[in-house]
Amino acid sequence: MKDDIIQIIKSNEPNVIQTYLKDYVLILKNKISESTYDLTTQSTLCPFITPSLETIDARLKEFIRLHHIDLCRTISYQIYKLKSQIHERDLFQQISSFDLNEEQV
Repeated sequence: MKDDIIQIIKSNEPNVIQTYLKDYVLILKNKISESTYDLTTQSTLCPFITPSLETIDARLKEFIRLHHIDLCRTISYQIYKLKSQIHERDLFQQISSFDLNEEQV
């Protein structure tokens, strides 16, 4: 790290390095202060409004209700699909049990 600083400053003198680092720290502090001020200003212009617990509870209940409906529909569809496959298999077995020749098909 020392070599990196020397390459940036292009000097080996401790006083020059110390002055550079002090100035750089001051610049960083100013940037942090500006950023903090900007964030504070933005947060006051757009305050975060926390919904009430009743509102959160109502929204969660609605989410659960909708999720339950979706889950029921998915299960019903899977049951219908399974019954359809079973029925198709049974029909195929019934048809396969008959000895049909080419003329009868």
